[in-house]
Amino acid sequence: MNREEIIYLFRYIKVWKRGDQKAVHKPLLILYMLGKINDTRMIAYKTIMEDLKDLLIKYGPTRQQVYTSFPFIRLVNDNIWEIQGSQSINSLSDYNDQALLDMDAKGGFKEEIYTELKNSPGLKYQIEQILLEHYFEPEVLEEILLSVEL
Repeated sequence: MNREEIIYLFRYIKVWKRGDQKAVHKPLLILYMLGKINDTRMIAYKTIMEDLKDLLIKYGPTRQQVYTSFPFIRLVNDNIWEIQGSQSINSLSDYNDQALLDMDAKGGFKEEIYTELKNSPGLKYQIEQILLEHYFEPEVLEEILLSVEL
């Protein structure tokens, strides 16, 4: 996979939309993982669950319930993410925190994408900018970068 293909995949991730409102679950998880790029490729769901919840509460639209399992699982459909665990995720009923915790799920960028991102700070920066500009208001960009350690 070349640089342009990787940029395309991140630029066109599928997100929930209603009118002008866009869900920021996937972009926040991606930004969070970009901040961890030098530490690890795969991260345990139990490790990021609370951090992601905090990010969603702070930077996402107001919701009665915050679902951190959705981006963790659904990023697989965007062809940039994979999940490892003691069992596979087979149905929509598996889209919940407990199932991910029970299987000790770990998620992260696909190996070839991770390698390109880790070895190319310019690519990582370009993807950060695409996500920040497309999904967030300018006044919170610096705060988000600090929150995800970028």
